[in-house]
Amino acid sequence: MASLAPHVSRVSKVYAPHGYSINTDVVISLGTLSATGSDLFLFGAEDTDIYVEAITICSEGSVASSGTNKWTFQAGYKGAGGGAGSDFFHSAPTTEANPITNHVPMTLTPDQNQLVPDGRGVYITCTKGGSAANLTNLKVQIRYRRKA
Repeated sequence: MASLAPHVSRVSKVYAPHGYSINTDVVISLGTLSATGSDLFLFGAEDTDIYVEAITICSEGSVASSGTNKWTFQAGYKGAGGGAGSDFFHSAPTTEANPITNHVPMTLTPDQNQLVPDGRGVYITCTKGGSAANLTNLKVQIRYRRKA
């Protein structure tokens, strides 16, 4: 039986799509949301395509699970000139299924690795339903991969 070359690892690895190997996290402060915030710009893919892997939300305020008093989150990117682009979540996550506890991160995983083309901006829409609690000192963390 042949042995592995010294530089070859026996540890299994999780690989991003071919050529996408730099993992980066960006944290954006959105302040306090007391009403629906539509298409809030987070950051732009300015020098290469990127793959969004996870979106994490953290708030100083709690939002309990409720069928009507809930927040719904939708993230994606816009097309050229602000036209139609892509939503990362085909079924938008809500605080009904994922209540927010103050200072506890809530990770929203896209349906699959989502490509954001070079030159496009990533945005999030937070929709307030009924009399849901405010999202105070809201922070959004985006984890993405870019080409090496």
